[in-house]
Amino acid sequence: MKVFLTFLFFSVFHFAYSQQKVKIIDKTTRQTIPGVNIYAKNPLITATTNAKGEADISVFKNADTIFISCIGYEKITLFYKDLKEKKFIIELSESVYYSYFIYV
Repeated sequence: MKVFLTFLFFSVFHFAYSQQKVKIIDKTTRQTIPGVNIYAKNPLITATTNAKGEADISVFKNADTIFISCIGYEKITLFYKDLKEKKFIIELSESVYYSYFIYV
């Protein structure tokens, strides 16, 4: 029984500390952004931020390029090393779209 509990403890400990989380925030308001899409094409990997604006990106370490997008924000493209340099905190800028209507 002691061996099982020891194994369980180290398994949970390893899992908790092997995750690498990224936090996505609004550049202007500094608020976290839920529902941000994070994806790579090679290999094909996806993740979405939770209500706290966080996502586990451990599987992205070997990705060629990482894309981050959210409706209402500018899409950004970066490499895993860029995430490390930014200390896994990414700022998104709001995108401005102008819609012109022509009434006849």
